[in-house]
Amino acid sequence: MEEVAAYFAEQLQRPVDDATKLTAKYDVTLKFVLYPSPMPGTRIERDANGEIIPPVVNSRPTLQEAVQSQLGLKLEAKKATAKIMAIEHVEKVPVEN
Repeated sequence: MEEVAAYFAEQLQRPVDDATKLTAKYDVTLKFVLYPSPMPGTRIERDANGEIIPPVVNSRPTLQEAVQSQLGLKLEAKKATAKIMAIEHVEKVPVEN
């Protein structure tokens, strides 16, 4: 599951910790969209009062919904400590011609 967690981290662009403690290899297929959005080319339509009518969104689940419904697992946001590297100062070193 470590590889699956690494994939989730890449897709979500945030750290994902594998808390399942599962060590076996799994063949996983998920059908999802990262961010539900209107279908390409959808026009913004308004009702008689000038209110925007919500556009049709992609019908596939988000990654979090797919993980829960298709794998029976749950992605939970938690605060944790993480190692980071901070670069405080950079100087351009002159190079001789």
